[in-house]
Amino acid sequence: MWWRTRSRSSARSLLAVALGLALVLGTDAFLLYGSHVAHPVSAREAVSRFRSSPGPAVAGGPRAGVYLYDTEGYSRVSAFGVRRAYPRVSARIVRGHGCGWREEVPLFAEHVETYDHCGGEQTGFGTRLSYFLVPSESSYACAAAACRGPGVTATLTVSAGGDDARLGCRRVTLTTVLRGDVTGGAVRRLCVAPSGLVVREERSVGVRVRSAFVGDVDYVERATFALRSAEPLT
Repeated sequence: MWWRTRSRSSARSLLAVALGLALVLGTDAFLLYGSHVAHPVSAREAVSRFRSSPGPAVAGGPRAGVYLYDTEGYSRVSAFGVRRAYPRVSARIVRGHGCGWREEVPLFAEHVETYDHCGGEQTGFGTRLSYFLVPSESSYACAAAACRGPGVTATLTVSAGGDDARLGCRRVTLTTVLRGDVTGGAVRRLCVAPSGLVVREERSVGVRVRSAFVGDVDYVERATFALRSAEPLT
């Protein structure tokens, strides 16, 4: 049937776009998904995830558990008219991992980000996603100011913005320039507590992905995350 052929073609196209966007930020990853299959992850579900796999003790980072964030924003893909509003409240799950800790951000059941930290530095990130019933998973290791993936290099610049006495955190701006199959850039403005916990985050992304199926595809994201409480749910 024509509609089945079209569905499979759209799924392959979005898969190519999403894989290309995996290196949008040296300290972040962004995901695409079909708007009709994205299910926000509740606080209860995030706590259940943590309890099912709490991991080892965290070394030199924030306390293990689930942190909730007031969330505003959206992501948009030009080729398919896909626009997804983020949930009003999102969770970040912190577990011990390697020589430090892993931060898991399940914005949706189909949109999960992970960040690995050691000694105050981010050492890697990954994505797990599905959209239009197409699953995908990727992971990347970072060294110094560069993260690498198939066909893409990312140059990361980190600049300090001073302390925020009101929020009790240190302001840091991460600017990324992409080259290869993905071009463009992103700015991620963070306010980070002494423990390494993100207190506030502002994302601004604008990139172009080369797709063999539909040509160039533009991806735009605008989002803000504000920590509700420094006491984690466990």
